[in-house]
Amino acid sequence: DSYWLILVDISGSTGCNLGSEERVIDVEKIAAGLLYQGLTDIGDRVELYAFSTGADWHTKTSDDTKLYHLDSLENFGALEPEAANADGVAIRGSIVELNKIHAKEKNLVVISDGRPAASNYYGDPAIADTAMAFQEAEVQGIRTLYFNIDNQAADYFPQLTRPCTYAVSLPSVQKLPHSVMDFVTLFG
Repeated sequence: DSYWLILVDISGSTGCNLGSEERVIDVEKIAAGLLYQGLTDIGDRVELYAFSTGADWHTKTSDDTKLYHLDSLENFGALEPEAANADGVAIRGSIVELNKIHAKEKNLVVISDGRPAASNYYGDPAIADTAMAFQEAEVQGIRTLYFNIDNQAADYFPQLTRPCTYAVSLPSVQKLPHSVMDFVTLFG
């Protein structure tokens, strides 16, 4: 009995064009959809979530990280880029959701297009916090799996992913769908 929570970064940087009409977020959606389909096809339970961090205009506070639970691939397809990404905060929110689920095996897959960054959440402290959030999940028996898309990840990726069960850094977003399919073959 395996349960998977797929968490996708929809920060503003995912709106970057890839030289055509396709954007980073569009490739993230394809990859998450492939992962969702591959895991459900083998009988696992899968939920889709997205996250973004930005100002909460009602309370005038910054760094309000929102988790969006998406009940279908169609709803997932309608997502658009938003603000920033405080990955550690989103991972902790996902841990809360995973702890509500009864399953023999729990897995958290994070797909992000680069280093964690939001106002008051950047640099080495954000990297350390994200690594700590991955560690908190692992200690609770939640396997963490991380797909990072960043051609400049070498300076932070090893520290950020040290606690992860599985982690891959891709220099190009176009490699993400293929990497996800390799992952399903390996772990599915």
